[in-house]
Amino acid sequence: LTQLSLLLATPKLSDRPVASLTRVLRNLTQLKQLSIEWYCRSDDGGCQISDTISSLSSLSHLKIDFGYSNITNKTMKSISAMLRSVIKLSHLDLSFYGVSKISDEGVIAVGDQLSQLTHLISIQANFGNTQISDEAVSRLMNGIQHLQHLSSFQLYLIRCENAVSYTHLRAHETPEHLVCRLLLEKKKDH
Repeated sequence: LTQLSLLLATPKLSDRPVASLTRVLRNLTQLKQLSIEWYCRSDDGGCQISDTISSLSSLSHLKIDFGYSNITNKTMKSISAMLRSVIKLSHLDLSFYGVSKISDEGVIAVGDQLSQLTHLISIQANFGNTQISDEAVSRLMNGIQHLQHLSSFQLYLIRCENAVSYTHLRAHETPEHLVCRLLLEKKKDH
């Protein structure tokens, strides 16, 4: 297996499925492309999965979408440590769209690690309307500017002083966001 896509959409991910998932990932030594959509309200398991990704030395394409999750500083530091380990990574796509707040310290740690990924040719970072400081954005950009082989870079960061309406957010909803929202609403109704 060289390519794997995972969708984790649950309010709380317990230890048992995380342990099973990490065991499976550790055995995929030839994995080249990994896509994880993490639509969990808590970030339970995020650190364990990031630590497991660190062991995937053949990984060249990584996409992690933390849509509508609560991301702790511990998870951001775990992502930073994971980036330190996946040295063959050429394509990175991180999305925090829908995450209300990420610690500046965590964003800075990730930015500091990006400059070490010498094989990176493509980065996409989507922070949407996530609250992060100008200093954190600056450190993220500083990490990116030192990459010699980078040919594609996209940063999405929405700064607005006033909250946008629910209708406006729904207008930008992707099919993945719709599935997640409907699953969460269905769970809430029961």
